[in-house]
Amino acid sequence: MNAEDEIWETGDAKAIAMEMQFMPAALVSSGDNMMAAAWLSQVSASPPLFMISLRKSRHTYDKVQETGEIAINLMPIEHADKVHYCGTRSGKKVDKFAETGLTRREPVKTSSVLIEQAIVIYECKVVNEVEAGDHQLIIAEAVYTHRKKGIDIVDVRPALYTGSGYYTTVMRPYKF
Repeated sequence: MNAEDEIWETGDAKAIAMEMQFMPAALVSSGDNMMAAAWLSQVSASPPLFMISLRKSRHTYDKVQETGEIAINLMPIEHADKVHYCGTRSGKKVDKFAETGLTRREPVKTSSVLIEQAIVIYECKVVNEVEAGDHQLIIAEAVYTHRKKGIDIVDVRPALYTGSGYYTTVMRPYKF
């Protein structure tokens, strides 16, 4: 056994990938429904494009197909419990706003409900969809952005999903 074998755990890529993610935890809404999403990323600056990964079996996927819109609500760590709740319940069965106490905010350019407690919100129109294994990648263009006034980037504590129901945040961003 060499020194590397003592510090590196190797094995099933799927199991390890599901356990160690470190992705922004957002509430993605479409129409009047919202769900937790950690598999998301900005994929272009001009135009501003975002990608979210959804299973076709999810209620939110049906809403995206109906509306052609999403809203990405980036949430602070203080609301990670509410994000987790929204990721473990179906909007077909429960009113997630009533259950979590999250507050609706009216959209400006789309019909997708927004969440007042978010740090930043991107209202988006879907421009493409790509099949990716057991998920669909939804590519959407931001058409309007909401950002809380007075928030300094060094004070933001975004909720980051690490997998297996765990959340963390950054203590202080580093600038190089």
